[in-house]
Amino acid sequence: MLTFDPHIIQLLLLTLAAALMIVIGLLLWDLRDKREQIRRLTALALTQGKAERLDFYDDKGELKLSVNSDMVYYLEAADNYVIIHYINAGKAEKLFVRTSLKNIEWRYRDKQLVRCHRSFIVNLPRVEMMRRQDGEVVLDFNDERIPAVPVSKGYVEQIMKRFTSTK
Repeated sequence: MLTFDPHIIQLLLLTLAAALMIVIGLLLWDLRDKREQIRRLTALALTQGKAERLDFYDDKGELKLSVNSDMVYYLEAADNYVIIHYINAGKAEKLFVRTSLKNIEWRYRDKQLVRCHRSFIVNLPRVEMMRRQDGEVVLDFNDERIPAVPVSKGYVEQIMKRFTSTK
């Protein structure tokens, strides 16, 4: 009959347990990486596959900009113009179009462009965070190239409902 020293058996069990913990750790690490890859690929597929075109016309009906919706961040009123803030080739761009926010709001009333202030319309899917800053609610795009956009008190409830239903 074979007999083993209990210390050797204990050492073997500890070694086996340590090896098993390392294997489990590596598998969990790999699983986390795979999930992150799936998340990134899914986000890319959604933005490339479903991005609709947004066409911006001036007051004369002339097309001034046609861009994928996922490239537009927000629109800003400036007297008789609307400033369209968007990304082009990785750079933040602005385009002045002679029209009103009211015209654009009406044209895209069933889309993701939502008024949040008398001077601003945001592309809600681009908004990453809604937060309080200096006593007011702002929408943050989590992009250092794009400043946060204020939400006026009259629009806070509507924006909260739309923001929480799309995220």
